[in-house]
Amino acid sequence: MSVLQLLAVLLQIQSINLIRFKNGAHLNFMKSVLQRLQQSSIIGRKAKQLLADFEAAVTAESNILMPSRKSQYTAQVAEGDRRRDTIYMSYKKVLQAFGKYSDLAKVAASARLQQQLKDFGIRPQGQLDDQTGKFTKFIDELQGQYAADIKLLGLAEMVSEMKAGNDEVIQATAARRAEKSDLELAALKTARRATDRAYKALIQVINALITLEGEAQYVELVNYLNTLITDYKRNALGQKAPNLSTGSDDTGNNGDDDDDVPQG
Repeated sequence: MSVLQLLAVLLQIQSINLIRFKNGAHLNFMKSVLQRLQQSSIIGRKAKQLLADFEAAVTAESNILMPSRKSQYTAQVAEGDRRRDTIYMSYKKVLQAFGKYSDLAKVAASARLQQQLKDFGIRPQGQLDDQTGKFTKFIDELQGQYAADIKLLGLAEMVSEMKAGNDEVIQATAARRAEKSDLELAALKTARRATDRAYKALIQVINALITLEGEAQYVELVNYLNTLITDYKRNALGQKAPNLSTGSDDTGNNGDDDDDVPQG
């Protein structure tokens, strides 16, 4: 095939900057590519070993990113969360009851504490970290500037129990996060790079086959993969539409960098 004929081949699988993917998006992208390539009989025949290598790499990455075992601290987080939320809801009801007392001092104390509740706007079903941070500040205020009101209403023990539940969440959450050690992160980085190498090797072979054999039997496969790549560039990487004439991404990066992968 002449140089002019080679240049005339426009149907090629686009490149994509793989290192910019967050971990979850990276794995999902690779799984989607793998699933489609496994459905192609021609790739199964002409790139059988490369396809097997790619499948093994994706499986290894998946096993690291999504371990089947649940953290030993998950139940502890849930128990602390349930404990503080239950006490918090009881605390709100008790304040409402004090608001109906004939003792004006207790009514006034209840009003101040109910206003604090409104100011914080804690929702027991809210996002865990946000909820925990609000509880920490909320309880600090109850044991600080509102300590006199809490003492007047006899709610010190209830506040202490609420704090114990919140502290349990803080400690168990920290321990759960610590389980994802530097070693595990390093293993994921290594797995991602192996997947990237296997992916690039397959794509290079497919593009070479198109150049040598012509477009006809690869059109459907390439169009699917290019649509997938375009979607991920836009939605996962925040890029504009790719340059279809060159097959490169709009950042000018061909995805071959060997920088550290993101850990998110």
